[in-house]
Amino acid sequence: MKKVSVVLIRICVLSLIVGLFSACSLVNEQKEEVQAEYSVHPELIKDRDSLIEKIRQIDDYDAVTYTEKQLTDMRNVPESKSYKHVLVSFVEDELQKKIESYQSIGEESNELFHTFAVITQDQFVYKIILTKKDEIWVTSSVAQFFWKEYSTS
Repeated sequence: MKKVSVVLIRICVLSLIVGLFSACSLVNEQKEEVQAEYSVHPELIKDRDSLIEKIRQIDDYDAVTYTEKQLTDMRNVPESKSYKHVLVSFVEDELQKKIESYQSIGEESNELFHTFAVITQDQFVYKIILTKKDEIWVTSSVAQFFWKEYSTS
C-alpha cells in the first residue's frame, strides 16, 4: 500500500510539473500573439507627449532615394508642391498604410524640410522626414518606431 501511495504521489507531482510547463508555454504563446498585434504599446500611443518625445529621439533612418526620372515625374505633378499630399501619398503608396494622424515634430522644420510623427490606422508609428527639392517635396527618410513596453516613469 505504501508503494502505491508513493507512486501515486510521484505521478501527481509529475503531472503538476508538466501542467505548469504547459501553462507557461501557453502564456508565452499568448504574449507573443499580443505583441505581434502592434509595434508600439497601445498605452504609449494614448500618451502622445511621451510618444512624441520618444519618436524625436530616433536617429536611425532608412534613406529614400529617387532616380532623375522619378524626380522629373514628380515635378510634373502639382500636388508634389504640398508636403501634406506627399506625406499621405508616401504612407499610402510605399508603406501600404492609411494615416490615422500625423503631427509635425521638428522644432527645426522650415521651408526646406519637415519632420513628422505618423500613426497609421493599424497603430504602426513612423518618423518621416520630407525635404524640399527644386520646389517639390520628397520623402528623404523614414523610420518605423517600435516600443513594446509602457511605463509612466
